[in-house]
This record gives sequence, structure tokens and C-alpha cells, in this order.
Amino acid sequence: MADLAVLKRTRGGHRAIATRRVKEVSDLFAASPGPDEIKLGQLKRGLQDTFDSLKKFDEQILPLVDPGVLDKEIEDSERIKDELFLAMSTVDHALSTLPPPTPVSTGRLSPVRPPVVSAKLPKLMLKSFNGSLVAWTSFWDSFKSAIHDNPSLATIDKFSYLQSLLEGKAKETIAGLALTDANYSTAIDLLEKRFGSKERITAAHMDVLMSLDAVSSDHHIFELRRLYDKTESTIRSLSALGVPVDS
Repeated sequence: MADLAVLKRTRGGHRAIATRRVKEVSDLFAASPGPDEIKLGQLKRGLQDTFDSLKKFDEQILPLVDPGVLDKEIEDSERIKDELFLAMSTVDHALSTLPPPTPVSTGRLSPVRPPVVSAKLPKLMLKSFNGSLVAWTSFWDSFKSAIHDNPSLATIDKFSYLQSLLEGKAKETIAGLALTDANYSTAIDLLEKRFGSKERITAAHMDVLMSLDAVSSDHHIFELRRLYDKTESTIRSLSALGVPVDS
């Protein structure tokens, strides 16, 4: 029970952060002038991080609580997550309705040029990558679609966005590269060589499967659900890599 008490205290701290961030959204929209794009982006990232943290703690706590208080635990957890989700939806709506920047008039006509070079970074929030092999494929597919293959972004912007999304071992991999156009392709090559090996990714997914904890009783519904979801997710990832999973 000591572990449960520690988990609950830690979750309590994250719930306090959730309450503060929800209030921050409310206060920001009540103020004049309204929030700008940078502040909205910061709020969205903070709300999402808190939501993910609380979800993780709930998954650890719910299987351990007394059945007599399980309904109350679930109700409290869902209420707080609903508040966070509503705040995130409010921020998303505000981001989608921001007016475009007003172009500066020079007083004379200029030749039409294609909308490239220093384009504005996308408003969407991509998940960061910390160097976990099992997360590389998902991260790279998302980044490639939204940023790498985006013709409206300058190379320097793509590199800047990439740097902002890397953490831990992934960030260390390209730490010595200056932010230049030429170094962007070098950074991609370094990341793909270290984290993009199909054999190493497959081995990492197999390690995940082999290390899953067995569920001792079919009465442990939450543990069974978590085991099933993790197994299915890993098998889908292996299948996407071309690994036979029928057996």
C-alpha cells in the first residue's frame, strides 16, 4: 500500500498543476487583449503533457485501489481529464481562428512569387522523440508528413522544428550541429542511422513483448486491458515493419 500512497501523492501534485493550467486558460481568454499564438501554443503543450501524465498515473493506481472506492476514483479521474480536454479544445479553436498576419504594403505592385522560403511553422503539435527505438517509426512518419515533406517550409525552419522536438539521446545525437541549411540533411542522416535500423527496432519491439508483466487473475480488469492494448499495439508495429505475426 505504500506504493499506492506514493502514487496518489504524486498524482495529487499533477492534479494541482491541471487545475492551475485550466484556470490559466480561463483567465487568459477573459483578459484583454486576447492570447497570442505563442502563448496558445505553450498552453496547449502544457495541457497535453499534464493530461498524459495523469492518464499514466491513473493506469497505475486504478488496479491497486480498493473495489469499494473504485467508482469514485474513476469518476474523479474522468472529471479532471474532461476539464483538461475542454481547455485543450478551447485553445485549439482559438488557434484555428487566429487572423493571418497583415501584409505590409510598399505602395507599388510587386511581381508574384511562390509562397516558400521563411514560412510560418505549422500550428499542429507533434510528439517529441527521446531516442526510444520503438517510438522512432511513429515519430519519423509524423514529422516527415507534417514538416520534412512540407514544400512551404524553408530548410532552416524544418531543422529548427526538428531540434525543438528532440529530447534525451536523440537530442544528444545532433547536439554538435549548428542550425544551418546544410546541417539539416546531416541531422536526418545521423538520426536515421542511430534509430532507424529495422533490425534494431524489431528487436526493441520484441523486448517489449517479452517484458510484459503477466496478469495473475482474470478479475484484474484494468491490468488485463492494459496488457491487451500494449500487446496489440506492439504487434501492429511489428506487422508494419514486415515482421510475420500470425503465429
